[in-house]
Amino acid sequence: MKLVLAKALGYRIFWTVHNFMSHEPTNAMLEKRVRMFVAKKADAVIAHCDYARKTIQEHWGVPEQKIRVIPHGSYLGHYPNEVSRRAAREKLGFKDDCFTFLFFGAIRDYKGVKPLINSFREVEAVNPDINLVIAGKPFNKKIEAETLRLAQGENIKCFLKHIPDEDVQYYFNAADAVVLPYQNILTSGAAILALSFGKKVVAPKKGCLPELISGDAGILYEADGGLKDAMCQAAKNADPEGCNKKAFEIADSLRWEKLAREGYLPLVAGV
Repeated sequence: MKLVLAKALGYRIFWTVHNFMSHEPTNAMLEKRVRMFVAKKADAVIAHCDYARKTIQEHWGVPEQKIRVIPHGSYLGHYPNEVSRRAAREKLGFKDDCFTFLFFGAIRDYKGVKPLINSFREVEAVNPDINLVIAGKPFNKKIEAETLRLAQGENIKCFLKHIPDEDVQYYFNAADAVVLPYQNILTSGAAILALSFGKKVVAPKKGCLPELISGDAGILYEADGGLKDAMCQAAKNADPEGCNKKAFEIADSLRWEKLAREGYLPLVAGV
């Protein structure tokens, strides 16, 4: 009703589709109808990649000319990024010479933390000198308990809590690679955050990720069974000091100032 009223009052509506559907929908059919209604009322629908554009167009019947592709902006300059790799590891209690994977973000079933831990155990069996850090707030107590149960052992460290903005740099600067084993995904803010800290990303070939992660900035694996091999490959080809030039280049190309100038301002002016 608010959207109908806004349209009647002459407001223009721009909708950014970050997720195609909720990850834990209570009524998927109703949600789809609501999203199709919002898309119909919107003056423009913003997708973060061509895959998202095609998905929106095919499943919601949105006309192609109504969809604009504007990438998700990076986080360069948003979070403090001053501590060294050594200082970050000292603060978190890591060895300086161990290859360290980081999972960062809210812990929910679709993000694949359980298969991540299982795959890490397989990698650890052949390469015991590695760490896995899981940092983020669990979605509920059940997920928290299961994560703690599976993550027992000195090579996995859990920080199951909300991470304040000022502490984000410690987790990313302590890591050599960020692993995001999502079971389903459209756009990943965590992947863009990893690139913003110059970290290689290990993730599935899903959603917008193949259009975001290119060259040496990451390793994308096939969804079925490829996580362990991707982690082995990442650990074998470690970047010096855990810093990846290509990742920084991608993040730099996605600065909000550039996206506003080239994407959002022309969109608002033209609709």
